[in-house]
Amino acid sequence: MRPKFCSSILLISTVIFAIPFLCYYFALMFGELFFGRPSSTWAIGFIWIPLLVFRPAVVGMVVGFIIWIVFTRLKLSDEIMKKIRYSLLALLIVISILGVALGLKKVVERENYYAPRVVSGKDQLKKTQFLTNDKLRGIRSISVVTDKPSANEKLVIIGSKGALFTELSGAQGAFVSFDRRVGETVPVDVEGNGVFEFMNCGGGWQPVSLLDSTGRTLWMYPSETRSVTKGAADTMAAGDLNKNGVLEFVVGMNASGGLHTLDAKGKEIWKQDARNVFSVEVIDVNQDGTPEILHSDVGKGIVIRKANGEKLGNIKNCEGGFSLLHQGNINNPLLLVRDHNRLKLIDLKGNVVRSFDLPGRGQRPQATLIYFNGKHKPSYYAFVRTIQATGKRSDLTVYDPEGKLIYHELFEASYLAAAPLRQKEKGVDNLLVGENSKVWLYSMN
Repeated sequence: MRPKFCSSILLISTVIFAIPFLCYYFALMFGELFFGRPSSTWAIGFIWIPLLVFRPAVVGMVVGFIIWIVFTRLKLSDEIMKKIRYSLLALLIVISILGVALGLKKVVERENYYAPRVVSGKDQLKKTQFLTNDKLRGIRSISVVTDKPSANEKLVIIGSKGALFTELSGAQGAFVSFDRRVGETVPVDVEGNGVFEFMNCGGGWQPVSLLDSTGRTLWMYPSETRSVTKGAADTMAAGDLNKNGVLEFVVGMNASGGLHTLDAKGKEIWKQDARNVFSVEVIDVNQDGTPEILHSDVGKGIVIRKANGEKLGNIKNCEGGFSLLHQGNINNPLLLVRDHNRLKLIDLKGNVVRSFDLPGRGQRPQATLIYFNGKHKPSYYAFVRTIQATGKRSDLTVYDPEGKLIYHELFEASYLAAAPLRQKEKGVDNLLVGENSKVWLYSMN
């Protein structure tokens, strides 16, 4: 009976330590699925859960072995050992139920915490509906463009299936349907002729592309036939690198795919080695009329290159992705970088200009300056970010000129888009935020 008791006590102790963890994680996964918001817990659960329960299982095995040694030295009868096994099995059932309860409790708490609502600052900003259009379906960008023939400014609001042109008043104009679903897309004037094409910057691990003014895809990169050999694209930016009046395109690739530059027809010009290029921007760093390329590179910070690909330097201590601040009236370029739950605005030397403590975690933050009190007064800072793409949660945070959080709102959307809308007669800004098929307008109370 002793060897049988040894094997059973080891098994029961191992299971007691491992099963509650399994129950907890499965409760998390199926609880999120019940609410229709599966997160990464669900996506990678079946891969990571065995690894997560391995350590408690080993601990349980060690504890079981110690229990066996102790009870063996005490020379307990088989009847007492049988009662001990039954007691441990009862304990297993109880703590497994507790694991399920804790998992479901966390799901409910998360649902309540991320429920769409104005978390704080309702008295600071006034929110009204600017427009709605069901054709947009997932707004990813809001841009102000100038119509060359009339020199009038218009809004271009782009969703996953098309672009809506509107007046600054919100009066809706033409809608351009895309021939395929796109990621984060912005209007670009490739030839400088006043005709706007659409640059699909992707969204990580998907091809980037250029669409013409009618929404027809001109090219994809990597092409569908070469995506296996070329790897996956992460993002894309555009600029007139050779100053011939026509835009070139810079593509950041995933893994060790590097940095690729393409001409307006999608043909590769040059390629540089880099890893996990999650972010790319084309800006005039030196204000000399010649654009430079900024891109992320794992282990090297933010790399600065000439238009021909020659490396100029690095902005260190800036791992991961970054984005360019929508600058408004600021002349010097500022970059937005993440540092855990903090966002930092840095200059091109890596100096921190301002930092912001964010509520909770999020991904892909985008920032814009808002002059709520006029362009000659200090600016406010507005950030939109994704909290959970699969779970359809994003948030908007607004900070005053001193960096104090004055407004926080949660949305039931995978992505948000934001842009300032200037009231020229008053010289003040309102804030536009795109959510799914709606655009909201925020103004100071």
